Amino acid sequence: MPRRQLLRTTVRAATRFSFLVAALYVFGLASTWLVAHPLIVIALVGTALLFAVLYVVGVVSDYLADATKPRVTASTLPEQEGTP
Repeated sequence: MPRRQLLRTTVRAATRFSFLVAALYVFGLASTWLVAHPLIVIALVGTALLFAVLYVVGVVSDYLADATKPRVTASTLPEQEGTP
């Protein structure tokens, strides 16, 4: 795997992981304040759900971007003179 592609993949994974950790942190805060602050809980759970949706959208969009890339094979390359 080329270095640039490895770096891009690592950055994507780190971004997804940070979104997931932030969502879990917010959800944990929401669960501790559940009884005393219901409006804060609603806001925090909504934020956690937003992070979860963004995470899923990121995963799906990366998958679709990779799935729609044209694959280069020997049969798709133009023939060059002098090659068997």
